[in-house]
Amino acid sequence: DLKVVGDSKLNEYPVDFEIKLYDSDDVLLHTETVTGNALINWIKTLEEVVTGVKTIELTISKWSKANATAKIVEFFTAYAEVYYDDDIVSINLLEETEPHVGTIPIGNISANEISIRLNNINNKFDPGNVNSPLYGMLKKNRRIRAWLGVDLTGEILNDENEITWYPLGKFWSQDWKVPEDDIFVETTGLDRLEFLRKTQFDRSEVYTNYSLYDLFELILQDAGVNTDYYIIDDAFDDDVIPYAWFTPKSHRTALQQIAAAGLGRVYCNRDGKIVCAKYTTPATPQFTFTRDNIFTKDHPVAWSEISNKISVV
Repeated sequence: DLKVVGDSKLNEYPVDFEIKLYDSDDVLLHTETVTGNALINWIKTLEEVVTGVKTIELTISKWSKANATAKIVEFFTAYAEVYYDDDIVSINLLEETEPHVGTIPIGNISANEISIRLNNINNKFDPGNVNSPLYGMLKKNRRIRAWLGVDLTGEILNDENEITWYPLGKFWSQDWKVPEDDIFVETTGLDRLEFLRKTQFDRSEVYTNYSLYDLFELILQDAGVNTDYYIIDDAFDDDVIPYAWFTPKSHRTALQQIAAAGLGRVYCNRDGKIVCAKYTTPATPQFTFTRDNIFTKDHPVAWSEISNKISVV
């Protein structure tokens, strides 16, 4: 794929531009000429696969706004690697609701993360290995996708078995750990809501007769989240707020405030989309625990919080 992303905040983008692909010997492999573009996010899938690309060059000859500097947010496609079986030392997935002190449990936001360890016995991930294709690429915000594969036939696993893959979600890496005296590389990935914790919503405006659905969408679009990456429960459209006002805060905190007002919750699903959902009491319990499968039970005292607690093993 070829990709050129302009500035969505200022609504500016390249109109006429040219993309050239070169190999390691500076031999031109492909030229893509675009005129009259009107998209901030321009993406094209090539009809034929181009391999061995070492350098991608973008030349802009016309910008959407006069006397403005060209601002490209994203240009080259991603470098991706897939790891199976022995390449994976461990995967730990944490999915939980983040309790907020002083509030009821409903109206909270998720805090999902994944911790992975990959085999580094060949020193592929070493920061000083200039011959590695990953040299200089172990940085923050590398996208991580993980799956669990299941053989539903129940037979002995072999190359001919058909594996069904279940996604665990989409995450973005934090710092990488590559210990010199061990044979693994380790990182922790956080979900899409982590980005909203670092961006600010600071509109000084009173929103009159906005539904909670409208407010959710307002916050997400202000944060620059594409409509393909979030799902809002239609039930929030029935909750209309006469006057809504937000003091300056992060987009994530604003989402949490709206969820608390509508007795909902916000989390990222296994497809990596932000979900704003109403809480509904299930008709029947999903699990039943008895004396046979409860080992210990404790009621910790938490006077500083409104919600009661019980800790069960």
